[in-house]
Amino acid sequence: MNLHGLLERHDNQIKGTLSCFDRLVFFGAYKAISWPSAMQQRLSRRSVRLLDYQKDCANPMRLQMHERIKRLAREENLPILQTNYSQRKETLVETILEERGRRPGIVCILAAMERCRCHKVYKNHDTGCLQLQSSPGKCLHYHVYFIDEHHGLGYLRIPTWAPFRLQACINGHDWLERRMKRAGITFKKHDNCLTRVSDIEAAQQLATQLDPAALHATLNALCSRLVAVHERFGTTLHWSIYQAEWSTDILFKDPATLNDLYRQITRTAAIETNCEDIYRFMGKRPNARSKAEVSRVKEHGHGKLSLRSKLVRDGIFTTD
Repeated sequence: MNLHGLLERHDNQIKGTLSCFDRLVFFGAYKAISWPSAMQQRLSRRSVRLLDYQKDCANPMRLQMHERIKRLAREENLPILQTNYSQRKETLVETILEERGRRPGIVCILAAMERCRCHKVYKNHDTGCLQLQSSPGKCLHYHVYFIDEHHGLGYLRIPTWAPFRLQACINGHDWLERRMKRAGITFKKHDNCLTRVSDIEAAQQLATQLDPAALHATLNALCSRLVAVHERFGTTLHWSIYQAEWSTDILFKDPATLNDLYRQITRTAAIETNCEDIYRFMGKRPNARSKAEVSRVKEHGHGKLSLRSKLVRDGIFTTD
């Protein structure tokens, strides 16, 4: 969707636009143990043989990670809910929030067996020596959902097997809503889309003030409480952005205009857009398998760029 062209053509029918971050996903890596070579150096300094890596290093840390989460569950008087691949965690969390309310604190703890990257001992056939390698595997992950006073609803995904690559997520709309409430800006929301804002210009100024340092401090404080190995490796924790969605809420003066426009947009997208267009948009070259693979690439492509629109009573919500 050519957003600027859309805004120009319908300028007299639009009350305003509000752009802000939407879904923000981060990866957290403990650099002291993230790479096999770093872990192997640590084992050497502690005089731990690679043959004993799992027994004397990996498994004790795994048990500590489990115990820390179980202790948190006892402190918060929360059950650890086991989930499977077919369950949508966001739906389960929303159900819990309807009963619990949206006060700050730990919302729930979910557990799931999921894929991960882990250190394993292999024999190097070239040298004839054992060494650590990063390999695909599975382990139990804990998804701890929380509501932060400043950043709103989010989660921390904690694996229980070394090197404990963390994943955190917050919602930029949730963060902005809290900023607007403190600033006295009234608004209405439908799902994750703002449909009415009393002062759009002031809200837009707030949307540009997301502070990375404050966000890092929030995530580090969570890890200090939830991740057992943080006490040993916390000074080496490094956060990187995995996914950042920048959204634009377009607020229309007349819902009837929006309904007609949205029908035109969806019809054009369905008729005119084909596999080759999507591949070129994503910077990929179409090939003979494009038609069969386009849906998979859209959903799982590395470094993906997603476009989606949402129709509500007074506006369109787009992300890129």
